[in-house]
Amino acid sequence: MGGKITIEPIMDSWDTKISLLMASRDQLPDVMHSANKTTVDRYALDGAFVSIMDNLDKLPNFKKWVDTNPESQAYIRSRTSGDGNVYHFPTYGLHTVNNIRTWLYREDIFKKHNISVPKDWNELYQVGKQLKEIYPDSFPICNRESMNKLSVFGPQWKPYMQNKFYYDFVNNKWSYGLIEPEFKEMFTMYKKFFDEELLPVNLLTMVTNDWTALVANDKGFIFNDYLIRIDMFQSAARTGNPEFTLTAMEPPKGLTPNASNLMAKSNSEYTGYVICNTGKMKRVENAFKYVDWFYSEEGKEIVSWGKEGETFKVVDGKKQFILNEQKTPARNLYGVGTYGLYQLVDVESNEAQYTDESNENAHKVINWLEPNFNPYEWLSLNEEEVLVKQEIEVNLDAFVNEQLAKFFQGERPMSEWDNFVQEIKNMGLDQMLQVYENAYARTLK
Repeated sequence: MGGKITIEPIMDSWDTKISLLMASRDQLPDVMHSANKTTVDRYALDGAFVSIMDNLDKLPNFKKWVDTNPESQAYIRSRTSGDGNVYHFPTYGLHTVNNIRTWLYREDIFKKHNISVPKDWNELYQVGKQLKEIYPDSFPICNRESMNKLSVFGPQWKPYMQNKFYYDFVNNKWSYGLIEPEFKEMFTMYKKFFDEELLPVNLLTMVTNDWTALVANDKGFIFNDYLIRIDMFQSAARTGNPEFTLTAMEPPKGLTPNASNLMAKSNSEYTGYVICNTGKMKRVENAFKYVDWFYSEEGKEIVSWGKEGETFKVVDGKKQFILNEQKTPARNLYGVGTYGLYQLVDVESNEAQYTDESNENAHKVINWLEPNFNPYEWLSLNEEEVLVKQEIEVNLDAFVNEQLAKFFQGERPMSEWDNFVQEIKNMGLDQMLQVYENAYARTLK
């Protein structure tokens, strides 16, 4: 590609550093690699960045990717900002492993006790009871993250349903999961697990380290979490227990007429470059050349694998990282996957960071994800809509979280659930649904 690049790492507070940079256009770098879309959306409406889709003539490699990748339009739409323009380059190639959430179970324990993998939530309950009897001090269905998992489980009870605002791709409208009867059924079943101590008794407050200890010490046997937990747990546990095996299981169906074996699509990646609007045309043109290079075949190979003979070799037609005697992972040895040093990634390079067991499970799990991401995760609002969200949704979230905890712990009886739904509606729910309808419609133009 040629040219020299000066990289300025942000070692301290990301938000503080970006705020200082945005205070004056004279301080703007040519490009910035953002670890999230929220930062991009915050400053895009102030003219801090340059539109991508209006400059495709300067991005031949990116345009080729757009034209040839069947998933490109969905990825580009997910980068749309509140004014309808796209400023944030999509990262692609990490989706077959990264950020995938799935149901995992201890295959070795199930085989030891001749337990069948549950096919629906009734069987999940029965398996939990069976394991609780065998291991009385365990919490067989060992989830963490309070009740956030209800968003991942939602589609098993109703397509696309989550415990928040979501787009119903079946009926083509925005909805709010908590007011739907299917959500009540799911919540009631999950509360039953909790009441009978099939879930950790401190689920609402448990920190990750406590959860890790339960799973590692045979006190948790089924859970829904990141797929990469397979490698994390097995690499540590197998030194003392070679039989320790975590395996992905097909999501158990909910107990409603339109139940499914699918989970919410979670394998998104919102890192990526933006071109800063420095007001200097030559700098902007060079910035486009720089980012476009990442979408070239040369760029993809170098950021994914490095240099042949030094960082990777080709064996039987397939690339392999050249590791040291200590088998240090390539991400540590060479910096593969470092923020700011990738954009378009070779899928095989990313999968090479994980074990064969993990990748084999990933290739199964990806078929158990719904076809579409919930647009709520990436949808940008304009200034007027942001004000409505701050007025309504912030209060709604606080109220809902408080009341769900009360229902879950028995401090508020389930007989009051219908009143709870009406209380939600009275807090401006329809107005927020209209905000999301309008904002989403802009991304479809």
